[in-house]
Amino acid sequence: MATPITNVTELQAMVLSGTVSYYLANDIDASDTINWNAGAGFSPLTGAIASVVDIDGKGFRIKDLYINRPDTNYIGFIGSTRSASMKVSNIFLENANIIGMMYTGGLFGRTNAVTSITGCGVSGNIRQASDHYCGGICGSNVGAISKSYSKANISKTLYAAGLGGIAGENFGVIADCCAMGKVTVDAWYYVSIGGLVGINSGTINKCYSNGLILPVQGSNSTITGFVGSNSGTITTSYWDTETSGYTTGAEPASDPPTGKTTAQMKQQATFAGWDFDRTWKIIEGKTYPRLRIGATKKRVTRS
Repeated sequence: MATPITNVTELQAMVLSGTVSYYLANDIDASDTINWNAGAGFSPLTGAIASVVDIDGKGFRIKDLYINRPDTNYIGFIGSTRSASMKVSNIFLENANIIGMMYTGGLFGRTNAVTSITGCGVSGNIRQASDHYCGGICGSNVGAISKSYSKANISKTLYAAGLGGIAGENFGVIADCCAMGKVTVDAWYYVSIGGLVGINSGTINKCYSNGLILPVQGSNSTITGFVGSNSGTITTSYWDTETSGYTTGAEPASDPPTGKTTAQMKQQATFAGWDFDRTWKIIEGKTYPRLRIGATKKRVTRS
């Protein structure tokens, strides 16, 4: 039986051990987390070994979540799943402010191969204070992310191995996702930066990015509009060459995705093979593709 979460205290108290299931019963005001733990804010949730966890947001929003842990690895709403089998769906972090060290993201610091994220969204600011992997949904993805978006602004100081709108690095699958926030690095070297993913060794399918990328200074780095460094597979995916500021989408440059102008990114014909009946929607000539997610809260019932 699923346990309802109705406020931020219950959200923090979720015990992720054994076989457990939770759902959001309403929007959660997390603004008071800025005052928690001597300014460190919310404590990231960590999946226990061999646990099976299902968290369904029902389309509700967690507003103003604050995490300030620049000296701690695996930072996000959920820090690390370890060996947990975890499914997170229909959760929206709105105006989150999250700072971490290695592996920092909005929903997850780092996922594993049995993590599933679907129908989720993140907005706000995600910042990494040190090195190795930062993204809007997760710092490092080994699982599956689908039908999700990030509008979060991603920023970084010093050395970073990978920085991207959805994930800093991807070894898993990212499908039907989009990234729309800025990606900014203050001072950098030996870093891979992309509008969607920093370093991709997995699979990316039917995704796009349009965020501005603003590297300030640095050297020996790979910076592109979509995926910084790619050794995986990218199919039927696009980035906006005008809003990103980059005409190369991935390195090596011979690989997909396909760059399009802003006007072309607002035309359904650009996205051949995408499902505009059930997954995406678009107002021709006016909007980028938008995901058909976020409506499940109308059907919430207490389990």
